[in-house]
Amino acid sequence: MYTHTLGLIFFQEHMLLLTLYLNEQQQSFVVLEPLKSNVLVLQVITIIMLTSSIHFLAA
Repeated sequence: MYTHTLGLIFFQEHMLLLTLYLNEQQQSFVVLEPLKSNVLVLQVITIIMLTSSIHFLAA
């Protein structure tokens, strides 16, 4: 139960950071090339987040 709660807090914090990051990216929508690599980084982060949250839920 304790790890489950920790997992949820961890996941929510990451979602908040991800939202803030996306908002910043939308404001600086000038250069497209770095944006593509940022999207890739975001996808990797999302995958890591999902796997870690699944591990937390399974614990």
